[in-house]
Amino acid sequence: MAFNRTQAQKLCTKAELELFVKSLPAEMKDLTRAQVLRKLQSARRLRDKQQDLFRRQRLASRDRSGAKDGKSGIANVRTEQKLALFNEALARFEKRLEQLDQAAAREAAKAEKAAQKAAKPVKKTSRSAKTTTPAFAKDNRLAKSNVPRQQAHSASRNRRAQGRKDNRG
Repeated sequence: MAFNRTQAQKLCTKAELELFVKSLPAEMKDLTRAQVLRKLQSARRLRDKQQDLFRRQRLASRDRSGAKDGKSGIANVRTEQKLALFNEALARFEKRLEQLDQAAAREAAKAEKAAQKAAKPVKKTSRSAKTTTPAFAKDNRLAKSNVPRQQAHSASRNRRAQGRKDNRG
């Protein structure tokens, strides 16, 4: 059962009512992530308090009435309603926190993508370089292949490797 302000006003104290009202969607739009987190913790603390109180009342009612389930008429209905009310508020705060986290993750991904796009170096080549150096064709193919190129002196490495082979035998 979804509670409204009027029903909550009948059940809650002033501080509890303020927390419940902040959990309503219209009021929650203005809250920052840190504020939502604090409200979530408060709602969880109040929910746990009502849950413990309900259990204790039910056990006391079980002793008095002899009923196995501990329910005897309307003995602890109000506490059960407050428990449901704070469960509902807690669920709304958790949902809002998840939405804020997802929005932050999207913004971070966007910023990272923009930073990567801005960080890519722009290669400037001239026509004369293409025709004069034979190694340029190989460099051009490697640049187009999306394979990261190892920056090393491969020609020197090959010569050293060949020299070691020649010395062996």
